[in-house]
Amino acid sequence: MDEIRTTRLVLREFQPDDHAAVHRYAGDPEVVRFQDWGPNTPAETTMFLDMVTTAAAATPRTRWALAVIRAADDTMIGAGELHVDVGGHRRGSLGYTLARDAWGRGYATEAAAALLSFGFAHLGLHKISATCDPANAGSVRVLEKLGMTREGQLQDHFLVRGEWRDRLLYAAIDLRIEPAAPDDVPRLLEIRHAAFAAHAPAAYSAEEVATLLADIDPDELRRMAQAGTLFVARHPGRIVGLAGWREDRLRHVYVDPEYARQGIATALVDRVERTVRERTGAGRIQAGVALHAEGFYLARGYRLVRRGTAWDGSAYLEMQKEL
Repeated sequence: MDEIRTTRLVLREFQPDDHAAVHRYAGDPEVVRFQDWGPNTPAETTMFLDMVTTAAAATPRTRWALAVIRAADDTMIGAGELHVDVGGHRRGSLGYTLARDAWGRGYATEAAAALLSFGFAHLGLHKISATCDPANAGSVRVLEKLGMTREGQLQDHFLVRGEWRDRLLYAAIDLRIEPAAPDDVPRLLEIRHAAFAAHAPAAYSAEEVATLLADIDPDELRRMAQAGTLFVARHPGRIVGLAGWREDRLRHVYVDPEYARQGIATALVDRVERTVRERTGAGRIQAGVALHAEGFYLARGYRLVRRGTAWDGSAYLEMQKEL
């Protein structure tokens, strides 16, 4: 398969000479504290590389175990995996492990977001699940930053070094993403208003929120729908989000707050990025981002270009991403 590239990372197939780099994290007791494997012996790391090499050559392939490489210095900092369940239900599961010196820098979120996008966009999965130990606060933060929904707690799910451990179960669902119609605009305005009212007060004053709520041109949404540059997410049948683009800019990314943290915004942005690349050949997309949404875009490979002030005096972030 081709490499998966994000702003700071490259996800690639494991290679035979990766043993030392893999064993650096797989043999660290602190790294595997919440895992049901490890710390690896050198022989176990060799066995892992043999297994993932075999899995990569399997037909049909059901396991994508990829090395996570920091692009800046070509250093392996961990691994990410997608497992596809058999049976035709289009389900998969996500996992990741990072070296200790790579913790706390957003790498896990960036790698996992790329794997989610790959699973939905390229493998055609409908639902991707992930689990983590309830005591693993860092992993909980990663899964929640990804917008995955906590579906429950699995009791005594893993036997970890002689102790039964629970697992928190998270999941993201790939919704129906389709072109918007001009008749959808009233519902899209409802979603935009609800999203701003729910999230903007965390970063803006009441006066600024009121200005932002009023700053919308319904005719622009109709024109974008007519041009095929506006998409909606339906769950199931009900419109729950929107996103589009105009020229080289991502526009109008909003999700109904009732459906927040379910991966909907990620799916919409992925669809827009893919369509922009296919229809225009552009290698980059810009976005004017509200202050409260910065974390979402950083996790999806956007970088901050500058901080700006809109015509109405409200602050925003100019961000961009290489496609």
